[in-house]
Amino acid sequence: MADYYARPISTTLGGVNRSREEWIHHLAGRCAEVRVLNAASGLQTSDALADSNISINEIGHLGKTRSTMVPIISQVVRALRDCDLLYLHEGWTLSSTIVARIASRLAVPYVVKPHGVYEPEIVRTLRAIPGRRLSENKTLSEALAVHCFFSTESQSVRRFAPTARCIVAPTGFTFPDPATERVPGAGEPYLAWLGRYDVHHKGIDLLFEALARVRQDMKMKLVMVGQDYNDGRRDVDRLRAEFGLDDQVLHVRGPLPQREALDFVANSHGFIHTPRWEALGRTVVDSIGLGIPTAVARTAHIGKAMSDAGVDMTFELTVSDIGEALLALQDTAVDTARSQAWAAQHFSWDRSMNEWEKQISILFEQRSDEPTHIHGTT
Repeated sequence: MADYYARPISTTLGGVNRSREEWIHHLAGRCAEVRVLNAASGLQTSDALADSNISINEIGHLGKTRSTMVPIISQVVRALRDCDLLYLHEGWTLSSTIVARIASRLAVPYVVKPHGVYEPEIVRTLRAIPGRRLSENKTLSEALAVHCFFSTESQSVRRFAPTARCIVAPTGFTFPDPATERVPGAGEPYLAWLGRYDVHHKGIDLLFEALARVRQDMKMKLVMVGQDYNDGRRDVDRLRAEFGLDDQVLHVRGPLPQREALDFVANSHGFIHTPRWEALGRTVVDSIGLGIPTAVARTAHIGKAMSDAGVDMTFELTVSDIGEALLALQDTAVDTARSQAWAAQHFSWDRSMNEWEKQISILFEQRSDEPTHIHGTT
């Protein structure tokens, strides 16, 4: 199989990149060969891609931004030769559209893993561009499958592309033991927020309004760590001042390396996640798996899954409900054993890979009687 994802800069912090590499690593155990197709100036790779049957292939691209990058067609054709399956990531990009059309011409079935980009909030902002909605719908409808992490995410996909075939298998997780050292300057118990500084998407405006309302009852500070996005950190600083939260919200700082970010969450008293939409939310799973009291808005698909399973704390994305969640996270008697057990089972790699293989095998059987080199599909 082949896996294509073009990005104009190297980054190892993004959740999409981490999820992609982890899936490639586990798929390599069930495929004869995995060809990783990156932009020539694209992603750095990690040890997760060190398996002997994984090859890194650099595809030349024209254009410099994510929305304008165009792959060199002859190189894509050469890379896809003899492939049984192609994976594409995210959506709404010219590069992925072109590669999908090439795959169709070569009769190579492809799977789109959207990572949440077909949520209604995103579709509404992009559908006004002439031809874009039609082209994207065609890509999804002609795909062998759209790989979603949650059943509720597949509902979002089908609202946009009703004829799309969806499979559901979440990214698996391994929960390492955290280090024992606390984040410098955070010796007192604190509540953690970690993510991208995107005020609207991550609901930071609602979080701050809720915090301002309940500040008199708050015994703990909120510590924020994240990466900047379109000057979002500046917006966070402005909102913090407007709500008078300079003494309540601390350490609004840049991103931490993965190991330090995990320790930051592990040493917190509780973790809160307030996105207006979200597919997975990797830090949410890390937090639950580490036994940290975790409050998640049900606007995130993982929040809906938690609510259905009756684990940990979920809430509606309203100022009043966020305020109640903040106060509840301070409770020292929160029992996290049930949510830990749920995360260990629901996000098990064995479970995810078995679900993936079962569903993808059925689709291959429906598509053709031709043998493939993917275990379970011959």
